[in-house]
Parts: sequence; C-alpha cells; structure tokens
Amino acid sequence: MSDISEALAEIESTELVVASARMFVLGGLLGQKPIQCRVVVTNGNIHVFRGIGKRVDHSTTPLQTITQVKRRELKPSLMSPRVPEVILSRSTSNQFGADLFTLRARGNEREEGRLVIDAIAAGVAGSKESAPEPDAADLLRKLAELRDAGVLTEDEFNEKKRDLL
Repeated sequence: MSDISEALAEIESTELVVASARMFVLGGLLGQKPIQCRVVVTNGNIHVFRGIGKRVDHSTTPLQTITQVKRRELKPSLMSPRVPEVILSRSTSNQFGADLFTLRARGNEREEGRLVIDAIAAGVAGSKESAPEPDAADLLRKLAELRDAGVLTEDEFNEKKRDLL
C-alpha cells in the first residue's frame, strides 16, 4: 500500500468501521515507547496503521482475541485535561502467552480516542456474549472418546467430569 489513506479505504470497503482516531500505541511489538498510529475499530477487528511517507505498517487484532480490557484516565499535569487510555490483554498462540499493549488518546483528540476505546470495550463484550457455551454433554462425550483412545487416564477423565458437572 502506498499510504495510510489507501489502507483505510481498503478496510472501509470490506469492514464496517465503528471508530477511528490517531492514538499512541505502547507495548506489543512496538515496545514501550509511545508510537503515533491510526487506530481503526471495525465490527470484528482492531487495525493499527503506522505510516512514514509511502511505507505503511498495518497490524490487525481480532476483537475475539482480546481477553481483558482495562480502562483508565491519565492526568499528565494539574492544568491538562484527562487523557483516556486502555490496556488490552490479547491471547496469543505462541509460547509467551498473553500479549499486552496500550492505546492512549492524543491530547488534542481525546474524544475520538474515547470513542475508539468505547468501541473496543463494546466489541470485546459483544464477542464474549455471542460465543456459544459448549454443551456439557458434548464435552463429556469428547472426554470419553479421549479416555477410550488412551489420551486421558481414568483419573484425568473423572477429574474433568467433576469439573463439568
């Protein structure tokens, strides 16, 4: 992609954009130094764009992989207004476990940043509510299959069965 506007246009053509703002991103692969990025929340993803000239870096985090949302307001100095921030925990499939990163609103775009944070919180809550609860009977059948196949011992099976019931 040649610039951020092209990248945003591509996202808008395929997903419903809920909120967008320029924000500071800390943590994750970017490290602890605040990096100014464009954050776009769609109906299923958080997109982070970082662009310098014609080069655009784009990362996508599905809302369903966010395991924790911790909101807070920072007050950098007595005379400055509060700045909204959110710390997100993301589940990953690598050996390092959860990946933490922070989104902080820019001082002059506090309200846009707050809308992004609200959209993330609502999207994460919605994705957790829409996830179907596994049926205990189905899980018990699967555990029995694993026991019969020799993957689980009888004791492990009974322990999991107690947890389910």
